[in-house]
Amino acid sequence: MSGRQGGCLSSEIVNTELFDLVFEKHRARSVALSLHRGKRSWLSHVGKYRRSILEGMDLDRHLPVDILGATMAEIRFTREYHERDGNTVILFPNWTDCDVFEQKLGSHRMKIANKYIIKWKAHWSIGMVYDAMSEIGWRGRMKCYAHRLRSMGARSLGAVRFVCRSTGQYLLGYRG
Repeated sequence: MSGRQGGCLSSEIVNTELFDLVFEKHRARSVALSLHRGKRSWLSHVGKYRRSILEGMDLDRHLPVDILGATMAEIRFTREYHERDGNTVILFPNWTDCDVFEQKLGSHRMKIANKYIIKWKAHWSIGMVYDAMSEIGWRGRMKCYAHRLRSMGARSLGAVRFVCRSTGQYLLGYRG
């Protein structure tokens, strides 16, 4: 079983006992497969969410329009969710970014694996996210992102410059 993400393989379930762990053993609880290194947000959105928690959140605020938005939503959405549900089970606390890479579907991917699941990461650094944005027209995306931040209630938008590794161009970002 696998999920597709942006035209690439996102994850593979290699042992269906994972579903018993998530849906039977931890039936009434949220389940994060793992957390980012800062331990405040879920790794790659992967887990089981409870409807009662989701209904208390403004989900539209977290809908991404591009790869930068998806990356930021992964952190912001799962951080907010995690703060709202202090009872979340962290199924694999040591399952995190690593130094294992393979070619998958024609691209270099990070492979995070255990006996239940393989997560294929296409982007594992903010530089890679900005490189991908530059390939799809980053100026328009950043402008769109700034408007989205304003619509979400950001009071001030300070400019932040990033250098795109592949082109050497500056990317203008915004912080609220």
